[in-house]
Amino acid sequence: MNKELIEKYNLSEEAVSELERAIQSESDKVRTEYSQKLKVANEELEKLKPHEPTESEVELQKAKLELNQMKLEKSLSEIGIDSSFAQYLKSDIDTNALSESFKGLVTTKQPDFKPNNRGGVGVSKEDFKKMGYDEKAKLYNENPSLYTELSN
Repeated sequence: MNKELIEKYNLSEEAVSELERAIQSESDKVRTEYSQKLKVANEELEKLKPHEPTESEVELQKAKLELNQMKLEKSLSEIGIDSSFAQYLKSDIDTNALSESFKGLVTTKQPDFKPNNRGGVGVSKEDFKKMGYDEKAKLYNENPSLYTELSN
């Protein structure tokens, strides 16, 4: 390359070596500048990466979770809901709204619901005396102990 420059531009060896030093100097400046920018960018990237929590941070987080869980269980107990439901709920729920929802579910009756097993039929001796033969036979088949109790 030196010979080409010397012949083409009619330069001396000294001028060519000066050009090479100037080019090398400029390329070193550019390389240094980009190296510094890359270093700064990598440092910023490291700051943004999540770090591994220390043992004390892990213990603190566990303690916070346990405290929130205990608060939730206590608030559920206060509104009359079994505290065992706490494991299925988030700790930041509105327990009063949950209580109202539960009350609404429990007190709401389904209009077409008719229970099949009506324990304690509630037949009194007077009702038994007013029953016809068919009704007494049905009672005997369904609940023989009640039938014998009422017929005596």
